[in-house]
Amino acid sequence: GDANMQTMAVSLAKMIRVAVSGDAIVTVGEELEHAESYLRIQNIRFAKRVKVTMQIDREILPYRMPKLILQPLIENCYSHGLEQKEENGEILVRGYCLGQKLIFEVSDNGAGIAPEKLEQIRENMKRQFQTEHSRQGIGLNNVNQRIRLRYQSAEYGLRIESEPDVRTTVYVTLPLDTGEAEKMSGAE
Repeated sequence: GDANMQTMAVSLAKMIRVAVSGDAIVTVGEELEHAESYLRIQNIRFAKRVKVTMQIDREILPYRMPKLILQPLIENCYSHGLEQKEENGEILVRGYCLGQKLIFEVSDNGAGIAPEKLEQIRENMKRQFQTEHSRQGIGLNNVNQRIRLRYQSAEYGLRIESEPDVRTTVYVTLPLDTGEAEKMSGAE
């Protein structure tokens, strides 16, 4: 009832603040806070049906990344993967370092994506600009393009794996950004 409405209002206010704040680069910790605000809202709607697990290596929290990467991917889990699932839905968000890369995995145990559909989504993501407005692609393409444009390298961006009715995982690969370079140039 009221407590839920209040949680929702506070979470929504936090999300809006992040979305409109000018800074396009945030710490991993801030990005996760944003994702958690979103999850609190969804939990009010889906609490009985979807369990969310976050496995984030603490060491990555101070690193920097573009904002609003994880939230659209988590949203995708709800809107595509788990929409039809009556119970036992699961979303797993993992974050860790791999060499000089920052990796996130967002997976759900929902409907999955049929192989030909997955092929189409991957093709769409390769194209610079979105022509095909398959609903499934929009959020993913937007995130992928923002990463590609910022880092100008094909080694960064999204990769999707899916096994229908078993699991869909979106992998996010980013450079390991400590923010050191900017601190140094700012000191001059």
